[in-house]
Amino acid sequence: IGKKTMEINPNHPIIKTMSERLAADENDATVKDLIHLLYETSLITSGFSLEDASGFASRIFRMVKMGLSID
Repeated sequence: IGKKTMEINPNHPIIKTMSERLAADENDATVKDLIHLLYETSLITSGFSLEDASGFASRIFRMVKMGLSID
């Protein structure tokens, strides 16, 4: 099994925005979901398997519902 290392560009607009939102509210569930999704997506694109595929799917569905403004 390969070593998992994720490099983060602190100047990327996504990372900057997530950091600002967490600074404003460290309990922001949406940002926490996005952080997990970024990590899990990087695992998938690097050829690793997800330990919690159903959790990943749940986060994706929540993001889709949010994007469509569905409660």
